[in-house]
Amino acid sequence: MPNYILAIDVGGTFTDVICFNAKTGAAEIAKAPSTPPDFIDGMIDGITALSIEPADISLIKIGTTIATNTIIMRTGARTALLTTAGFTDVLHAARAARPTLYDSDWDPAPALVSRRDTHTVRQRTTYEGDEIEVLDEAGLRAIAAKLRDQGVKAVAVSFLHSYINGSHERQARDILLEEIPDAYMSLSSDILPEIREFERTSTTVANAYLGPVLDRYLSALAERLEAFGYGGPLLIMHSGGGVMSVEAAREIPARICQSGPAAGVMAGANLGQVTGRPNVINLDVGGTSADVSLARGGRPLIRAEWNVDFNIVINFPSVDVATIGAGGGS
Repeated sequence: MPNYILAIDVGGTFTDVICFNAKTGAAEIAKAPSTPPDFIDGMIDGITALSIEPADISLIKIGTTIATNTIIMRTGARTALLTTAGFTDVLHAARAARPTLYDSDWDPAPALVSRRDTHTVRQRTTYEGDEIEVLDEAGLRAIAAKLRDQGVKAVAVSFLHSYINGSHERQARDILLEEIPDAYMSLSSDILPEIREFERTSTTVANAYLGPVLDRYLSALAERLEAFGYGGPLLIMHSGGGVMSVEAAREIPARICQSGPAAGVMAGANLGQVTGRPNVINLDVGGTSADVSLARGGRPLIRAEWNVDFNIVINFPSVDVATIGAGGGS
């Protein structure tokens, strides 16, 4: 009967694998160089270094920075935003904030969706969810044809007040999939049905932007592990410090943006608890970056939203981590 549980931390420089023997309670650690851009070879190398049979592994948990790196390096899918007529700049106006108020030479990083890829369609519901203008299906099909010709791979749909009534978004999704069946779709009413237009739109756009990348990565990872001899369950660490299934990560990839750092935070908090030191400052120095976090009373601090980059807000619960670009290699 399989009795090994593996926890894998995929960093920019090294991949670390911890093997826990559920029968004996013993733990073993292996380290292998990471292998960008897909990082899968490094994971397989780390597992191989443990000298255990794949059939003896009962569970694999993975912490990864692929989602964060995809956003920071702007290597995600070409994504379009579909929103209510009159709200073209809901994503680009953002919060009108500046990190340095008096730096006149500062230029903001580009949004994940350009203004030319932001499209509006006539439709409207009230803040109570009542329909006051039906969805313009003909106009939407014209937009879909344009997106298909432009090679758009993902579409984020965020209509005004859809947090209370998402019927127009679902109707738009069905029409878009008729016209561009291979596109990855993210609806704000599914991803983040909460008030505040910019935050809801930003989270939905990030989810769409990451979707095709994470889908390819997770599919390739599952295939490689199966070829390696492992066919058991695979769990992905999410930003809040827990784990989610591969299927859930495919559907809501924006939830794993803090996957790698979250694992270190949870480990530090747990170590503080078992050693009788519930208040812990946790310093996680990797090859590329260093993460600092705080656990108070044995529990890590959680924030409701965080910025991956300037004005790229993701409103999912996340461990509170401060990151600087100073690691063992950088």
